Amino acid sequence: MEQLVKIATAEAAKHTDDIDKAIDATLARARRSKWFSALADELVRRAVRKIVQDCRHRANIQMRRENGSYGGPAKVTAGAATAAVARSVYLYMIGGRSLGNVLGEDLAGIGESEAAKAEGHLFNTKLCQALSPLVKDKKTVSQCVPEAKLKKIFEKLQ
Repeated sequence: MEQLVKIATAEAAKHTDDIDKAIDATLARARRSKWFSALADELVRRAVRKIVQDCRHRANIQMRRENGSYGGPAKVTAGAATAAVARSVYLYMIGGRSLGNVLGEDLAGIGESEAAKAEGHLFNTKLCQALSPLVKDKKTVSQCVPEAKLKKIFEKLQ
């Protein structure tokens, strides 16, 4: 698998804007190697195993439904207290965590991370605004803006 990942990494770098070309090139190179046949068999086996497991799962669900295991009225219903907790501002997500569970010592780091992301997004916004009048519809940036000019735009915005 590691050999396939190395080839895929190289092809992904060559075909940055076309995933299908990267896949095709990866497969073409890998098929020429001695190890690919065994790896392909193993990957197909894993895929078939997943399909069989999904079929079994669907059959199990069907049997349970037919026997009344699913459906019907809820045995437990949420009360007002549960609804209030669900609406709590402590559940606000920030930095991939709920606000109520953030430690004091983590707040500054989360704030800095959020600020860095915001600065990056602001730069990207300004860059798109600067390039928009220069790049025609159905054209790419590289087709419409010489690299030297693009570097100057980057320097101006930074």
